[in-house]
Amino acid sequence: NPSTRAGVRNLINKLTNMDLDDYKEDVVAMINNFQSTYNKIKAKDDKGYSNPESSLFDVLLTTTNKDFKDSINSIVREWEKGTDFTYEKIKEHFLESDLNLVAR
Repeated sequence: NPSTRAGVRNLINKLTNMDLDDYKEDVVAMINNFQSTYNKIKAKDDKGYSNPESSLFDVLLTTTNKDFKDSINSIVREWEKGTDFTYEKIKEHFLESDLNLVAR
């Protein structure tokens, strides 16, 4: 269905164009919106987007905070080695860190 494809394409564009600045660098708010948007894509077309992790990490790396970036890069390295990825795991990482979920 062409309208479904267009809708999925728009949602994918929304994911790939997210920036932490748009959320005042509030990681939980951004991840919640990212997850919600991704779930909408899956509901419309389960083949529409197969690599949300990479896009999420790209959005998180838009921060200018070096400590935050280093923390994200450590998560990315673990993910690249095969560690399971979940949105909750990423959020918990920041809740337990000194970064207080805000990348500034």
